[in-house]
Amino acid sequence: LRAGAVGGIDYGAGLVAAARRVLPDGDFTVGDAAELAEVPAYDHVVSHGVFHYFGLESAAVILGRMLRKARKTVAVLEVPDLATREAAEAERRNALSPEEYERKYAGLGHTSYPRDWFREQAARHGRACDFFPSCMPDYAQSIYRFNCLMRPG
Repeated sequence: LRAGAVGGIDYGAGLVAAARRVLPDGDFTVGDAAELAEVPAYDHVVSHGVFHYFGLESAAVILGRMLRKARKTVAVLEVPDLATREAAEAERRNALSPEEYERKYAGLGHTSYPRDWFREQAARHGRACDFFPSCMPDYAQSIYRFNCLMRPG
């Protein structure tokens, strides 16, 4: 792996430390996604399972940074689908007792996205947008999520 060929940012110091151990020539930073540097550019920029923590306004800013950083594609993976939000929430609530649910999810609001939001963001940046199903095996919420790939339009 050539130095600077891979990099990333994550809020979790433990995850960044693990990435540095596995890819010691990578450029990994502990930080908020809103702090994503647009330089250096990478061919592909990927976000996995984090967009549900962003409100729509901050998500638009972060996605814009990702799109400017990417020379080729941006993949936003494991996005909660607004069209299935009620079913997803019901399944999550039914899997736990009310007390367990409140303890586990207290203060953790999740944003669900309509696919049109991603289409609009992609078009704003001159990109095309494709969707494909989530493919996380043995993850009950997978059927309520989608993946989005943005590519040059």
